[in-house]
Amino acid sequence: GDLIGGFEDYEWRFKLPDYSKEQREIPLWNGESLEEKSILVYSEQGYGDTIQFIRYVPMLVERGAKVILETHKSLVELFAGLKYLDDIIIRNTKSIRTDFQIPIMSLPHRFSTTLNQIPADIPYLPILSTIDIDFCSESQPVIGIAWAGNPQHRHSWAANRSLNIALLEPIFEISGITWVSVQMDDRYDEVVMMGRKNLIKDMREHVKNFADTAAVINKLDLVITVDTAVAHLAGAMGKPVWNLLSFAADWRWLMDREDSPWYPTMKLFRQKTPGDWEGVIADLKAALLTEFAEIG
Repeated sequence: GDLIGGFEDYEWRFKLPDYSKEQREIPLWNGESLEEKSILVYSEQGYGDTIQFIRYVPMLVERGAKVILETHKSLVELFAGLKYLDDIIIRNTKSIRTDFQIPIMSLPHRFSTTLNQIPADIPYLPILSTIDIDFCSESQPVIGIAWAGNPQHRHSWAANRSLNIALLEPIFEISGITWVSVQMDDRYDEVVMMGRKNLIKDMREHVKNFADTAAVINKLDLVITVDTAVAHLAGAMGKPVWNLLSFAADWRWLMDREDSPWYPTMKLFRQKTPGDWEGVIADLKAALLTEFAEIG
């Protein structure tokens, strides 16, 4: 919870070899006046990080800046409706000259963020994409599910943020729920292998990027997900989202809390001991039966 000290120390990441490629030959913004200046804000890490911290860009605009965002290709359409951006470019596709540059995850430090000063004006993402599909099923709740993070994530601890979908069988046994997969990769094949293809709807043919994923989420009553970009997307949209966390959860989810100051509509379900997904799922099932009392 020490965001001031944590974000200050986080600036040391640029002294590590892995981050040398992230440097730009543009002056780093350290709080100088931005009146009539241009600034390049760039995504340096994962999709979820960019979705979480894009909320700081309007604060740059308020200081008079013209903002150009450099981000991942799959996020471009999602951010296309953000009117405060002057331009969006895809990472590593062209060089650009601006007065200043700032990596997006340094913005909380530049704005001296504390737990009580987190910008959380939710929702902060416009939904531009639509999908021609109706999940309505006799007025029963429609819930999205994502159970695994990005397998290409460079950090080994990312595996702790994924679970075997078979462990979720106790919640799939609850009757009266329409389940929708918001797992937009080949992990949906696990649904087929466990014989739940008819229960959990596959959305991959409708989804090409995060704007499409947002369109799917926009039709849901609730999203249940492990700690992945889907959690950030649903939270930024202001959708009810239940985030399943490992015992050693990421710093942004703090400790011993069931809520998140970053996303007011998020509820956290934590492992009580390392690897105890069964306990998390038992808590999850109880919460579902309470939240939707008419099901089961």
